[in-house]
Amino acid sequence: MNIRGKSELRIKSLPSMVPSDTVESKLIELGFKLHSEATIVSDDRFWRRRLYINGQEVVSVSDEIGRFYHLRDPIVTICGKKETIEALCSIL
Repeated sequence: MNIRGKSELRIKSLPSMVPSDTVESKLIELGFKLHSEATIVSDDRFWRRRLYINGQEVVSVSDEIGRFYHLRDPIVTICGKKETIEALCSIL
């Protein structure tokens, strides 16, 4: 990994207006692979978080879940190149 490659990465966190399945399909289309999945508990709220990786780029997709499953807009956090951020923003 070179220093220039590191400096090309940007961080962006956005709420999505589309279901997480749509976001995940776009990630797979961009060459990302599911790396890990976890359930996070914070302030009496539950989140399902999936981490996708493509080389140095990392994207997490978090959906809130609870006692009653609600389809809520996922939160998408991107540490990636400008092109990746633009591609994901185009569907969000």
